[in-house]
Amino acid sequence: MEKKTINEAFHIDEDYYSDMDSYVSTFDEEEIKELDDDWAVEAYSCESQPIHVFTPEKIMDTINEERFSENGAEEEYDKIIKILNENIDF
Repeated sequence: MEKKTINEAFHIDEDYYSDMDSYVSTFDEEEIKELDDDWAVEAYSCESQPIHVFTPEKIMDTINEERFSENGAEEEYDKIIKILNENIDF
């Protein structure tokens, strides 16, 4: 198997790393001293997957309801949903 240097962002379980240095920086000094001289991380290519899928409704759920006027809140909500759908490729 060909060995390569990782020069791009990656994640391990729930943790995201911008490069190998950001991963190694999570180790303490003693852990690094205990590593073998030929220590390596084995990684495999995989298809990119969206981290979070946005929908207009999910975006609207983040807006505090107090932001809408007391009268016509439903119309305002529908208007914003329409604008989101027209301007963002979900």
